[in-house]
Amino acid sequence: MRGKENLVWRYEGYVMRPARFEDAESYYEQNYRPLDKEIIRMTGSKESYTKEEVVSFFRKAVEDPQYFLFLIIDKDGQIVGESVINELDETLKCANFRIAIFRPEARGKGIGSWAVRVTRDFAFQELKLHRLSLDVYSFNKRAERVYRKAGFQREGILRDAIKNERQYRDVILMAMLEDDWKRKVGKSLKVAVIGHSGCGKSTIAAWIAKKRRLPLLHLDKVHWLPGWIERPKEEEQKIVREFLDSHDSWVIDGNYHSMEYERRMQEADRILFLDFPRLVCLYRAWKRARRYHGKTRSSITEGCTEKLDLEFVFWILYQGRSGKAKMEYQRVMRKYGSKVVRITNQRELDREKRRWIKH
Repeated sequence: MRGKENLVWRYEGYVMRPARFEDAESYYEQNYRPLDKEIIRMTGSKESYTKEEVVSFFRKAVEDPQYFLFLIIDKDGQIVGESVINELDETLKCANFRIAIFRPEARGKGIGSWAVRVTRDFAFQELKLHRLSLDVYSFNKRAERVYRKAGFQREGILRDAIKNERQYRDVILMAMLEDDWKRKVGKSLKVAVIGHSGCGKSTIAAWIAKKRRLPLLHLDKVHWLPGWIERPKEEEQKIVREFLDSHDSWVIDGNYHSMEYERRMQEADRILFLDFPRLVCLYRAWKRARRYHGKTRSSITEGCTEKLDLEFVFWILYQGRSGKAKMEYQRVMRKYGSKVVRITNQRELDREKRRWIKH
């Protein structure tokens, strides 16, 4: 694939990479025996294919210099989807795009949205396309929302072009131009604020969100229900996932590894890591507790009155700074070093705020 064989993108345990010649049989065995009924309905595919049909087509696609087939693979090594750029016209610098998530268990996790963005950026960054087009069935509202969010625009409708459950339905034509992509990527700004309890993550996050007029999400608000009751993890994940899926720009503060943590780190344009000394954090938490005594601060769920009990003190001084926690912060700095800003004291925090004011 034009020397791009080493391309790999990762998201929440999933990998997307160029297809290889030797993937052909696994691709067939894992997804076409049988082909999922929802895929048939959403793509207009026929109900069954022979192994020879699939393997032959797959291998021709891998060898075709104008066909870019990317496989989406889960943590167990199973192929669960594909993202494709085809019909490439080198003269006009245009191509077609399509995507499919074959496995039902891989849907509804943001994988499709992620793969659309990655493939879109590859098309305009690496292939230097001028235009990328697609079509989507009118009843596939979820897919259309994903495409719109990624920057594709409606260009027309083919009326009654297909049948769905014996009814004629429309096909929606969408496309993105290079200038559309530049505007979309250029105006996007995503900021993740992580660090130790008591550092002031929610304060700096709210300040940045107000300064840049960005959507703000406090993860403490997601995690806690009124009366300091923990929200079920499935609900937390859904809330955060929907927030990420529906916003091109955002500020999110909090660690919470169960809440789309790696996706936040990957998508963030800047990661602020507040790494204040433990006694400074304890002092700041004490000041906050005095200020909001008997009240609920804006970064927490209504009904969670401010408190500083022994359990929280122990968390600030010891549990939240365990060897495991330190290793995780170090991993983030190694993996995302180019966009991590580590802040260890108030002077550095003030300097960071001045940068936001200037830019």
